[in-house]
Formats: sequence, structure tokens, C-alpha cells
Amino acid sequence: MPNIKRLIIKRFGGTANFLIFVLFLFVLYLTAKNYFTESSHSQELISNRIDSGIKNSEHVKTEAENKLKNENQEKKPKYLPNHGKPDPECEIEEKCTAQSVAYKLVSGQGMDKYPVICLNGKLLLSKNLPDNKIGRGINLIVIDQNNLEVKSMDAYDTYTDDTNFYRYITKNTKDGDIVMIASFDEMANALRETSIKAMESYGSQLFGNIKFRDGFVMIGQRGVVKGKAIEYIEPKGKKDFAAQAKITGCANFPLGTLSAVKFMEKNVIDQDQILVGNYLKNCGLRDDCKAEEFAVHVYTGKNDRDEPRICVDGRYVIARGINDAGRGINIVVVGNGKEVLKTAHFDTYVEDSTNLEIFLEGLNDNVVIIAVTFDEASTNLKHLSKLLFKDLGSQFIDKFSFRSGWLGNLARNLFFDLGSGLIQNLKHRDAWIFVGRKGIDGFSPIEEISYASADKSFPPVLDKKFCVPQTLKGMRIRPDPLPNQNDRRRDFCSRYDGYGDFCMNENVDKPLNPAPLINKTLENHAVFKTPIFIISSMSHTSLRMTLETIIMQPGVQRSQIFVCIDEKLDELWSLVDLFGFRYCKIESSYNYTEIYRKALVQAFETDLTDSNENVIIIEEDLILSPDFLYFFTQLYDTFTKDPNIAAISTWNPNGFTQLDGSSSFVYRTNEFPGLAYMLKKSVYDVYIKDSFYDCCSNRAWYNWNLIDKKTKQSVVMDVLVPDVSRSFRRPYDISSDDYSFLNNLINRKRRTNLIPFPELVELSSLVSRDSYDNFLKKTLKSAIEFPNYQNCFKMGNVSLPQTTNQYYKIIYVQENESDLEKLKELCNCFHLFFDQEKAPKGLYQNNVLRFHARKNNYIFVGSKSKLLL
Repeated sequence: MPNIKRLIIKRFGGTANFLIFVLFLFVLYLTAKNYFTESSHSQELISNRIDSGIKNSEHVKTEAENKLKNENQEKKPKYLPNHGKPDPECEIEEKCTAQSVAYKLVSGQGMDKYPVICLNGKLLLSKNLPDNKIGRGINLIVIDQNNLEVKSMDAYDTYTDDTNFYRYITKNTKDGDIVMIASFDEMANALRETSIKAMESYGSQLFGNIKFRDGFVMIGQRGVVKGKAIEYIEPKGKKDFAAQAKITGCANFPLGTLSAVKFMEKNVIDQDQILVGNYLKNCGLRDDCKAEEFAVHVYTGKNDRDEPRICVDGRYVIARGINDAGRGINIVVVGNGKEVLKTAHFDTYVEDSTNLEIFLEGLNDNVVIIAVTFDEASTNLKHLSKLLFKDLGSQFIDKFSFRSGWLGNLARNLFFDLGSGLIQNLKHRDAWIFVGRKGIDGFSPIEEISYASADKSFPPVLDKKFCVPQTLKGMRIRPDPLPNQNDRRRDFCSRYDGYGDFCMNENVDKPLNPAPLINKTLENHAVFKTPIFIISSMSHTSLRMTLETIIMQPGVQRSQIFVCIDEKLDELWSLVDLFGFRYCKIESSYNYTEIYRKALVQAFETDLTDSNENVIIIEEDLILSPDFLYFFTQLYDTFTKDPNIAAISTWNPNGFTQLDGSSSFVYRTNEFPGLAYMLKKSVYDVYIKDSFYDCCSNRAWYNWNLIDKKTKQSVVMDVLVPDVSRSFRRPYDISSDDYSFLNNLINRKRRTNLIPFPELVELSSLVSRDSYDNFLKKTLKSAIEFPNYQNCFKMGNVSLPQTTNQYYKIIYVQENESDLEKLKELCNCFHLFFDQEKAPKGLYQNNVLRFHARKNNYIFVGSKSKLLL
């Protein structure tokens, strides 16, 4: 004990000090204990509140779902099933009982058999009804589940576009509505994934399996799970159209347990669910905004690995990982109290802009909208969406392009309503920022586009900070577009690949305007008023080259050019639109010959043109010479006045590079080489119109054989052919048994005229058949015998004379008028068309052949020719 006392005195200086120290430790202990106890209790309270909130939220959700289920189970239908005699066309074999309702749905077949829809014994859709609304695509009837009365009935042409159909089924129906669908003609061509997905909310599981011209019928109900719809597909198979799809039976409504359906959930985030990102004072602005303004920072991202950003009043509400920011258009809606009401994200690169359009249409008056694109947003931005942005004040939305996906005309129009003045310029991969207001008067002062280059690289980033008035006022004057920029061509090049130098940076802004007519004496010439029908194949590259060389023809008129394309080839329609030409839609065909026939019908048997007495036909894979149309002007009078002339051709089957040739000479032949030519309507009406499959079902290079319908005999018609071609046929991809023939005819190196306006000579000899025959007789008498031509038969080659402007003749031996064996050998020696199994090309009277080589003219004539008599 004394030791302890001495220790206390030594350490604390006395007993009193020791007691004070102990008291201090006790107080410190009590304080610490109290603190940790309260902290633990607070944590427990917070945890309880969170758990309680989650449980309450789940309870509310469960309660709502149970309420909906109870309503579905307890609500008794107000309709009375009709088990009596049904309307005509509504008879079924099944016998319905109790609350089951009879139904019958039959699709159309082809374009002659029409769909039928019956429910509860009542005929709702039929061609025989006075107010039928049957149309191509989806024929849709919406039924009220409570009384089975028709709420709406319409046809949606989903062969061309499914936007209206998608808008209706997502915006205009209510949970529990019954839908009845029957296809007619073709319904699947334009169906998008968004529509297919939406129909799953009506119980369909087959909508995505419908193929071109399949038959389809369905009864579904909004709110049932996938697989509960009653539906059937009748496959087309190898036929032109499917047989009629048909379902009959007895249905009980609802078709299954109904759940609440909310479309567009993934695109829009409401105020109470918005996440807030990093805080940045004044969104990075150096100075504070005025009291009636709020700070904004917008950033479009440098490339697809970056991120879009939108800061509002100091908080980022669009950024990586914040409120679904991403590719397409990112939107923030700000209320009049500077509060963020909604954020939205629409990937208009891969998705149609219909959801965007519905969102823009639903905006309240006077809200401010902030839009930023990222990566790509214009591809599927429709025209209506752009107009809505314009109504918000946008000036640039129309200019927006690649990496601007499904932004269509409807969406663009909606942007117009928001004040955009530039939404129409939004093209592939362009970057765009925009601030607008619902109800703005004029154009928004805050809008900018950064243009992507034609090689599809990303544009310079837009990184802007500014103050936005709570009541944004519009400007009256819209800024002028950038000079020397071909926005339509940029837009096209951003959407489609494979157009080579047409879309290169150095060419993409060049205008596609018709070449002016230099020779004013030809201003009113009939050739420039002659319809030109271009019969396209599926090759976009070939068609582009043809269109480029036709628009370069001096004096060409866009209104006279018609491009005939298979109705399913949307990309080619866009190409034709870009050039400003007209088009004739050709029903889908299995081969080019059938497309050809249908194009001739459009040219000569419809009122598509004002005048079709003569028509210029241009086949696939052709490039035209600079004087293509000018060539026709020099021969037009002879062509129209001589009834023996059927056509003017611009392609010479013997025009190979080894011959050199002359652009000034034209010959009469009795062979129709096709490719690019002017044809008389009278010839079409008499010899082709009702005899196409007899005369012309093969390609023209196999020789069309015109037949007199009365005598059933072949008709000899003359065709004017240049020595040097005015059209070039691109190399032919040969995969047929006629490889040797086609390779020798088409794929050898050819000469095509490149002289702008060569004058033709000896035109007087062409004015009639008699004039031409007399010219040949006279020329043959004075022509020089070709020296040593027998070497051709002995050694297989000849040497051409070194003279100029002379006529040389070879009279080859014939056993009879049709014997062409020696002529074939001559053709081979002189580098003309030669095929051992085929007759020579470009003949007149079946045994006369003319050509120009190394500055001299040559005539080969058979020994049995009438011209030698």
C-alpha cells in the first residue's frame, strides 16, 4: 500500500490529482459510449427506412399489379356472345358456347382475293361491305374488349413504311384492346424490329417470321404475354403470292392475364428517376448567368469512344453512365423553374425515329429542350422529327448526316416546330447541338453543326458553354447554308457505301446539274424532248455511272429521264432522287429480261410521258459518250422520215480498239444490237408489243427477230449504227455456256468516242434504203481491191495499207447468199467480232460488212450479193 501511495505521488503529484485524472477518464468513456450508441441507432433507422421504402415501393407495385389482375378476373364482359346465325362470309364449323366468341379471319391472296374479318358473327371487313377500308399491307381492326364494338379500322401499307402502323399500336390503343389483323398483297417488306417488338405486347410470337408476300392473320390483345395471340402464317414458298391464311374458332376474352403496357420506357427518364452526375459551378462558365438564365455545357464527343455531355445549372445530367447517354440524340427537357424535367436518349442510328417523334409531340408548351448528338444520329431521323425540332428553333437539324441513323422526315419536321433552322442539313456522322423551346417564334439562336468529311471520319468536336434564357426567344432570319456544299450528295454518301470516287472528298460537294446546251441552234430540237428510259439492274455502281454520263449530256432535260428500277431496291430510288430524275417502278421480277419487258410497257403503253412517238432506251451497265444525245440529233430527220429504219443504235458490235475507227461514219445494218438506242413507237406497237416473248426474250446481242404478225415471217428492218460507239458496255460477268461468244463480243477492249461534237459524213447516203444501196454499188465499183487478202485464208493475218481516206473492198466467195464462212475468216484477220459458232455482226443484207480502220474505209461483200448485180 505505501508503495502504491508513493507511486501516485511520484506520477501525479498527489492523491487529489490522481482522482481528477480518474474522473476525466470516466467522463471520456461515457461520452464515447454514448456517441457510438447513437451512431449505431441512426444507422439502424436509415436501414429501416430504406428497407421500409423498398418494401412500400414493392408493396405499391404488387398492389397495382394485383389490382389490375383482380379487375381482369372480376370484370364480367358486357357483350353477349352471338351464337345465332352469323352474317354472310362469317360461317365457321366450330360451335361456340358460354362466353366464347366466334371469329374468322382470312388474308388476301395476290391482288384479286380480298381479306375477310368476322367477330361474334358480325362481318367487319370485306370487299362486299359498302365502307370497306381494305388496302395493301396490314388491315387492322381494333375492338373494345368490354362490348366488342369496333373502335377503329384502317389499312397500313407496311410494304412501303410501317411508321403509321407502329405509331397507332403504341400511341392510340389502350390496355385490353383487341386487335384483328389480316394481310393483303404484301405486308412484310417495311416491317421494322420496333413494330415486331411492339406486337409482342399484343401476344404475337410470329410477327417477326413473316416473309415477303406471306399471308398472315391474327387476333391479339394489348397486355397479354407473348404467345397468347391467335395467329397463323401461310408461306409464299416459290409462288408469286401465298395462298390465303385462315383462322376460325371460338375465343374467350381476355386471351390471357392482362398486364399494363408502357411503350418507350427505355428511351425517357422522368424527373424523379434522373441521376445527377458531377457538379461543376456554372457548368464551367467564368461568370454567373443572369437570374432569369441558367448555365449549360454541351459536348458532342471526339469519336465513338468518347462520350456526350450535357450540364444544366451546374450538374451533369447527360454523361457516360448517366441517364443512358449514348449514340444518337441525347435530350434534356428543362422547365420554367430551371428544373430538369426529363432526359431522353434515342439511338437513331439503328432505330427508327418514331419514338423520338412521339416524345417530341408530347412536350409541354414553353419547356426548353437541349439536344446533343453523339457518334451518329441522322440515318433514321425522319422528316417529321426534324420539323418538330424546327418548331423548337433549330436552324441546322436538316443538315445533319452520317452517324445520324434513323432520323427521318417526320422527326425533322418536329424539330422545326421547336425552332430548328438547320435540322434539314443533318447528315451522316455530323455533330449537332441545339437549344430550343416548345412554342418558340422563329429560329433558335443556339444551334450549330460540325460537318463530317466525306470519308466518314468524325467531325470536329462541338464543346460549348453558354447561358440559356428561361424564355428562349427566336430569331426571324434563318442563316444561309454553307456555300459550295452539296448537302444532298453528302447525305447520300453517308448512308450508302460502294460509290467510289463519286463520294470522295474532292467530288462530294460538286453539284449534279444538267450540262447546258452549247449549240444554241439545237435548243428546240426534238431529241431533247424525247423520253429517255434507263432500264437498271441491281448494280448501284453501274447505274451511278450511267446517270453521271447522262446528266453530262449538253441539253439533257431532267423531266425527260425515267429510271426503271425494281420496286424493292430502295437504295437505287435514293440515287435517282439525288440526280433529280424521274422513275418508273417495276414490279419485282426474276430476271433482267422481264424487267426489260415491263420497262418497255411503261415507256410505250402508259401516259408516263407527254410524247412517246420515239423513245431512247438505255440498258444496264452502260457509260455514255459526251456526244450521245448530239449523235441522235444528226440522224433524227433520216430516222423519222424513213419507215424502213427501226432504230438508231449507239453501239457497234465491231468497234474494237485494234481498228482505230472513225467517229464520223454511220452505217445501215439489218441487225438490232440493243444496249443504247432510239426506237420508234410504231415499231414497238407492230412488232414487239404483243410478241415480246417471240421476238425479244433474249438479250439483243443474240439478235432480236422481228416477226410480221400477219405473215408470221421475219421482217427486215434497218438500224443506223456508228463506226465508233457512243456507248460503252462495262465488262460482262460471264457465267453462262456462251462464255466464248460473250467474251469476244463484250469483254474485248473497245473504242468509244471521246470527241465532244464530231460531224457525221455521207449523211445523204443514209436518207433511204435505195440511197444507201446506190451508194454501196457506186462505191464498190470505184473501191480498190484489197491487196493480198488471200493471206488471211492462208496465214490468218493481213497487213493494212498505209494510205488515207481510201475505200477498199474484198469480195469473198460464197456458195450461196447465206454462206458466211469466208467472211468469218476475214473478220478474224481484221480484228472484227469473230466466233466460230456465231455469224459475224453488223451485217447489211446478210452479207455486207463495213468498217473504218487506220484512216481507210473497208467494205466486205459476198460474191452472191445483189449489190454486185
